[in-house]
Amino acid sequence: MTGFAMVGVIYDTTNPGYHTRTFEAMSLILMTSRLILVVQYGVILLFVRQYRNTRIPLLATMGTLLIAALAFLGTYWGFNVTENANPHGAGTTKIAHPQTYLAWYVIAVLEAASVLGISCTWRVVSFKRTHLVERVGLLTLIMMGEGIISITQSVSQILWNVRTVNPSDVGIIASCVLLIVSLFTCKVLSTC
Repeated sequence: MTGFAMVGVIYDTTNPGYHTRTFEAMSLILMTSRLILVVQYGVILLFVRQYRNTRIPLLATMGTLLIAALAFLGTYWGFNVTENANPHGAGTTKIAHPQTYLAWYVIAVLEAASVLGISCTWRVVSFKRTHLVERVGLLTLIMMGEGIISITQSVSQILWNVRTVNPSDVGIIASCVLLIVSLFTCKVLSTC
């Protein structure tokens, strides 16, 4: 999460050539997160190896995550910078394949579909009777807290040097508050 937070600040797809190191770091972070999941599933497999019906789904999930990790590693080299000679004497840098970051989305969708397919096929690794709902609820509370902090910072910046408030500013603040309230409402309704 720390890696995502550090890289996410500089994530700018309008000019991928300007932040090549950021995109390369994101590829490595995505790969590392999948490898950590492979290790975690491997530990689970180690402890439940005596149950034959758990081997295939856990190995399939590990295989999916390993393939996704290798695919994310492959995107690392898509951001290679090439030096082009400029006729005026100065060299210019250019990314070999500037749209490589789109592969992240394709890989993530295929990975999620595969893991969901595995969990739907084998009940051993399904999401029923798990703590997933509780984790999503806690994530919602974290998002609400971050949203409230962000709103208070934005409102204080808006109102710091202003004598009158624009209607668009009021609309933006109201929209943010409504978004947070709707998140809280969804959280409450999902736990009922």
